[in-house]
Amino acid sequence: MVTGKNLIDGVWQGSEQTIASGDLDGIAFAQATATQVEAACLAARRDFRDYGAKSRSDRAVFLRTIAEQLDVLGDEIHTRVKSHGLRDILDHKLTGVELQIKQAIEILSKGS
Repeated sequence: MVTGKNLIDGVWQGSEQTIASGDLDGIAFAQATATQVEAACLAARRDFRDYGAKSRSDRAVFLRTIAEQLDVLGDEIHTRVKSHGLRDILDHKLTGVELQIKQAIEILSKGS
């Protein structure tokens, strides 16, 4: 579900300041504070090391989960943007991301 919040260290966080989206039916997206940006960077740095230490098969499972979640979100996003003339751009972007994830899964799965 598109919430307009930022996922920071596993928790969806809002902000008092928002940016309204003209592209997604006016959804207000949280504008991260400097503290939230710092927390997100620290969590990403920490999790990148943890992710890198995982086995190839574990990384493939992780990427499959992301792909499944993109499939679910893709339908909602498509519904929201189709009336704004952005559907072709969105289709292209999602297809590119899905292709990259599938290629990474294939590479990781070969070594497991």
